[in-house]
Amino acid sequence: MVDFDIYKGDLFKNTLTVKENGSAVDITDYKFYMTVKSASTDADADAILKEEFDPSSPATDGTVIIELSSANTDTLTVTTSTTKYVYDIRMKDASGEDTVLLSGELKVLQPITRSTSV
Repeated sequence: MVDFDIYKGDLFKNTLTVKENGSAVDITDYKFYMTVKSASTDADADAILKEEFDPSSPATDGTVIIELSSANTDTLTVTTSTTKYVYDIRMKDASGEDTVLLSGELKVLQPITRSTSV
């Protein structure tokens, strides 16, 4: 499990490299999905966020950038100083095989500054 802390309304960006036996996997024609829910038992239709990602170029280096825009993270509710959601990142290979790459908690923090002017 891998947990992430993000600030509500900030860009979330994380680079993943898919490797097998220490070598990068060619992820051409792969798809990657991130789902964020309040609880792991929630239906997929009730997910807070669902995003799809394509491999980075060149796909032969096994790299994919997982990115949630600031507009997306701004939709996350913060009911306390931190609110926790659960997430997973899945990979579907060219043959249709579906694998969980990462899962864990996504802790959303309330930023102190809400304006970029003084």
